[in-house]
Amino acid sequence: MDMLFLGASIHAKDIDPSVKKFIEGLDPALVKQVTVFSTGFEDKATGIMKDLLTRRGVHVADKCYFCLGKFLLFNRRHPDAQDLNGAEEFARSALAG
Repeated sequence: MDMLFLGASIHAKDIDPSVKKFIEGLDPALVKQVTVFSTGFEDKATGIMKDLLTRRGVHVADKCYFCLGKFLLFNRRHPDAQDLNGAEEFARSALAG
């Protein structure tokens, strides 16, 4: 696989255990590059994913995408149309190299 897009958000100060398990099972020989993205109250998930992937020996793209996401009473209108357009532009740019 040339590129894998992998996304997560923060739950209880860490990424979801199922995302961690997915990363742990990822074969670096089968994926040329992973591009990470996240939504949430603040951007911590992309750093956590990048670190876990790098430790597995998986090449991680330098650029990542983050947009606000709903969290309790905060950011209730996110992701919004502008966030989704930003995600689309980011994905197109990542695929174009």
